[in-house]
Amino acid sequence: MEATELEVGAFWRFLGMRAVPDEAGAHVVRLEVRPEHMQVMGRVHGGVLASLIDSAIALAVHEPMASGSAAATLDLNVQYLRPVEAPCVLVARGRILSRGGAVALASAEVTDSAGGPPFAVGSASYRLYPKRDNA
Repeated sequence: MEATELEVGAFWRFLGMRAVPDEAGAHVVRLEVRPEHMQVMGRVHGGVLASLIDSAIALAVHEPMASGSAAATLDLNVQYLRPVEAPCVLVARGRILSRGGAVALASAEVTDSAGGPPFAVGSASYRLYPKRDNA
């Protein structure tokens, strides 16, 4: 599955997430922080960071899959390390830790575009659904 197939989804567009290439082969999602990403205390809402982590992991999980295959998040764990204030461009990098026949485990971290210390890190497991032949 191509990254462009994920980023055309309504949720990606709603948040303003974009898949971007990475020379090191990482699976990267970029988000320019907007006022609607902020919570009442003036910081980026934790749900935005969790969505970036889940989306970067989704890119990593889906990228090697055959067309017609699918994957779904089984669980998502996020650790918030420090607050994010605007203006900021957030970057989430996802990578596969382990892939079996039915489940993939992956992790991601969210930093700013300058690559500073992470704002949040997370991990997820995904259920893999291979392409089904209609015979």
